[in-house]
Amino acid sequence: MSSQSMIQREKRALPIYPIKKQLIDFILHSPQRVVVVVGSTGSGKSTQLPQYLIDAKASIKRITVTQPRRVAAISLALRVAQERDTSLGQEVGYSVRFDAKVSKSTRIRYATDGIVIREALLDPFFHSDSIVIIDEAHERSVSTDLLFGFLKTALDKNPKLRVVVMSATIAATSFVRYFGAHAANTILSIKGRQYPIKHYFTLEAVKNYQETCISAVLQICKDYQSGDILVFMPGELEIRNVVAAIKNHCAKFGVLYESEGVDINRPDYFDGADSLEDDDRLSLGSLFSNKETIKPANGFTVQLPREASLIEVLPFYANLPTTEQMKVFSSTAENVRRVIVATNIAETSITVPNIRYVVDCGFVRKKQFHHTTGTSELITLPCSQASILQRSGRAGRLMEGECYHIYTHETYANLEPQDVPEIMLTDLMPVFLTIIAFGITNPVTYEFITDPPRQAKKAAIVKLSRMGCIQIKRTEDGIDNQSQVEPQLVLSHLGKEVVRFPTDPELAISILTAHKFGKKIVKEVVGVVALLSCDGVFVSSVDIETRDQSALARAQFYSLKGDHITLLNIWKAYCEESENKRTWCAKYYLSYKGLEYAKNIYRQLIDIYNSYCKTSRKEMGTETESPPCGLYTEMDDEDKVIFCILKGYISNVAKLSSDRRTYEGPSGECRIHPASCLKQNPNYVLYNEIVITSFAYMRTVSEINPAWVEMTV
Repeated sequence: MSSQSMIQREKRALPIYPIKKQLIDFILHSPQRVVVVVGSTGSGKSTQLPQYLIDAKASIKRITVTQPRRVAAISLALRVAQERDTSLGQEVGYSVRFDAKVSKSTRIRYATDGIVIREALLDPFFHSDSIVIIDEAHERSVSTDLLFGFLKTALDKNPKLRVVVMSATIAATSFVRYFGAHAANTILSIKGRQYPIKHYFTLEAVKNYQETCISAVLQICKDYQSGDILVFMPGELEIRNVVAAIKNHCAKFGVLYESEGVDINRPDYFDGADSLEDDDRLSLGSLFSNKETIKPANGFTVQLPREASLIEVLPFYANLPTTEQMKVFSSTAENVRRVIVATNIAETSITVPNIRYVVDCGFVRKKQFHHTTGTSELITLPCSQASILQRSGRAGRLMEGECYHIYTHETYANLEPQDVPEIMLTDLMPVFLTIIAFGITNPVTYEFITDPPRQAKKAAIVKLSRMGCIQIKRTEDGIDNQSQVEPQLVLSHLGKEVVRFPTDPELAISILTAHKFGKKIVKEVVGVVALLSCDGVFVSSVDIETRDQSALARAQFYSLKGDHITLLNIWKAYCEESENKRTWCAKYYLSYKGLEYAKNIYRQLIDIYNSYCKTSRKEMGTETESPPCGLYTEMDDEDKVIFCILKGYISNVAKLSSDRRTYEGPSGECRIHPASCLKQNPNYVLYNEIVITSFAYMRTVSEINPAWVEMTV
């Protein structure tokens, strides 16, 4: 049988196929132009529905399918192009940051929601698309919620536009209510193809979920000879730790399989990885309730038989390069089983093939913004019940599966039913900046699916005003409309420039501030901004020896002025390295992939800045502002770089307390993060974010002159 015949047979076997005609009729011919479709991951809705629609109606010029993550957009486009036997970028394409494969002939396009939002600022009524499909709507990301609002506005202005909202969970009635008269009351459901899943919970709360997850994985590998394993971890560092520990153990028994090109930089060995052979550890049989089918191991020790399948261990998270992410979807060698350690990226956005076992730590990492203090923190939270249901469901796609929950059933029963929408946790300042740029003059009364607290809205407006990004809209006779209860707002000249940059508004302001100091400082600030805009520049480790080695290796880049100049030193050295950049990164425990991604960001931001310069020359007749004077002239180049960052993050200033150990910041008492190169405590510091662990720690910290704060006003 040919490959295309196999593909067609697979397509007809998908759960979506039996309701193909119903979907086409309802979406293309319903008087309501918004349709909600519910179907679990693996039902075929993301790949098949766009194909059904363009095949049914030749006049459809383009369907854009939004995705919350770039890996999903790329992998879906690859699959659909393969199914249609066409080259990627022709009939089927994708658009993600720094990469696009589309053409004038593209009729199905997968794109990240962030890309579609930026396009909407130029084409607010979506004239380039006949149909927009919002996929993974249940995730309720900020970008998805924003797109809902933009599409609701566009539906009033573009009578030809149709919208499909696709969700993996049944809690989809809120989408119907939101679109009101535009939406069909009937929600189309695709029956899933789910095999039975056995659920196992721990008998008691575990002290170290990473160790327990490793124990579960190794025991599964010992007791069952087939079936891939998917492990959920909250973040990249935990993934790297678990991957390294499992690899280390498999290597001892000669069953580790390394596919060509697998590289997550220098391995970060799990602290205590050798303790896997301690005899006093709990066995899987005694650890989990209702586990009569698993033979108890002798303590925590797992003697993997040498005739066992080879084991390939793969990380999977958003910041992993696309080439590494794609390995999760590729076929593996015979007699090789996979252990995939992932964040919630593997929860619903993509279907990881051949998973039979899921090991779930029960946690997720999110950034939470506190509008009362104006600070953000990265926190690790328990998952919701809905999220856990999605995770465990990965195990029952192709056969009966098993899910090992690394928490008690009582813990599960007390979890929140649904995830809190991201719009409730985020800083609304950049959200409102985008809304105003879209042409909506009163973001406070803007209708969200889930309405954020009014205080958070007000705080966002105050922050945008202080940053100088917005102004009161003037009437035709030049009078401010402040007399209204909610004044109409528009972007200021600065705000219009800030929205050009696809980065945090604070960082855009830093770049624009550098403009007054000339091109040299601009390039240096953009280099720092590029590193701040990507995660994972440093190769982290919880292993004490490796951590000390990495600190010693990177010491030559450290600056007494703080972390921002340290980043600048790393950036300069990386750009100047002309030989083997990979080897150079390994030497200094730096992420080659992270720095290469930063290079892409740098190029994009410099291009936008150069465009800004052309506009500035036309409007002001000069490339830079008036020559700096006063305290500016006393600054060296490094001071100027820090000052530019300060201009964007003027709210993130902390003063040393009288105890000379802690600082008083906007959110209260805090300390410099131990990973900072600042080992002395300056009187005043600038920081980029606060992370809450055992204490409130400032990350990416630099010393500042308190007089600079007055100069930013």
